[in-house]
Amino acid sequence: MTLFDIYIVVILMVMFWEYKRPKTSLNRIQHVYFANILTYILGSFLFYGLNYIVSIEAIFSSQIITLTLPNGLKNGLMLIMQFLLIDLIYYTKHRLDHYFKPLWRLHLVHHSDLQVDVSTSFRHHPVEVISHYIIVMCVAWLCGVPNSLLVLYAFISSLVQPLHHANLAIPERLLDYLSFIVITPATHKVHHSSDKTFTNSNYGNLFPFWDRIFRTYQTAPELADFGLTYFRDKKEGNFSSLLTQPFRYSKK
Repeated sequence: MTLFDIYIVVILMVMFWEYKRPKTSLNRIQHVYFANILTYILGSFLFYGLNYIVSIEAIFSSQIITLTLPNGLKNGLMLIMQFLLIDLIYYTKHRLDHYFKPLWRLHLVHHSDLQVDVSTSFRHHPVEVISHYIIVMCVAWLCGVPNSLLVLYAFISSLVQPLHHANLAIPERLLDYLSFIVITPATHKVHHSSDKTFTNSNYGNLFPFWDRIFRTYQTAPELADFGLTYFRDKKEGNFSSLLTQPFRYSKK
């Protein structure tokens, strides 16, 4: 079984879980659901062709991730520190997505979804899919992070992103405990609020402590209004509209 096979199985399991045990009834418009997924598929195919340092093919086609096993505690700690460094790079890149206008033009496609479910995790403009991986890989390479470790991190991230966005019925007490260790759906849904105060918070990818350290962590009561204050028309969920949103954005 390849990593891609594992990825597909996990995604289908999360989708089935969400279908059988949703936290709230979303009544998601079907074409929007598939348009969300199609944006990421298109971005992935485009990235395939670029064949950069760590391509999508390298991430998902390898049978086994080969890491240099630590010969001692020092090397083991180095791998852990480098893994955490990748997570910090993801946090920093995500924060820049919200404050650097050229990046926000692309990232707003992800945030313009008026409902949040597993399909939202795939709702990224194809150009953002490409630019995100290139930026992260270049920074990680400059920091001396091994490609194999970056592949491992990217694979784990690809598995948890659908969980972050999924509309799942999970006991609140369990989520409260988990929120100190990992990003939970409740934590990330705050980030998708239409209220800008909450949108510009909770940037973490795997671990929540970067938000706590840099004071960008926020909690909020049960949120019902997601998306942005613009691009709220139903037609904005169409695939063609998702592709053109960055070019139609004119907010100051």
